[in-house]
Amino acid sequence: MKKIYFVVLALVVAGIVVFTTAADDMSTYSDFKTAVNSGKKVKVVGQLAKDKEILYDPDKDPNYFSFFVRDNEGVEKKVFCINLNHKISSFLSKL
Repeated sequence: MKKIYFVVLALVVAGIVVFTTAADDMSTYSDFKTAVNSGKKVKVVGQLAKDKEILYDPDKDPNYFSFFVRDNEGVEKKVFCINLNHKISSFLSKL
């Protein structure tokens, strides 16, 4: 067989692997009420509530970060992130 067949076959297999891996992370977007009631993995759409507390104290616990999010329905919830593999500082610099 020609080498091009192997290359095309490898690209097809790689595409299938990438698609199935990405499909595992696909979830629906919702608000807090729907997320609580669904019992499924969802992504909540909302905005950072800048008037509320944003807590990150690297001296106390560098792996803990919390803030408040306001969803599209106006419901506010405290959100926290734990153990982000030291990527928190780059996220905070964008706020």
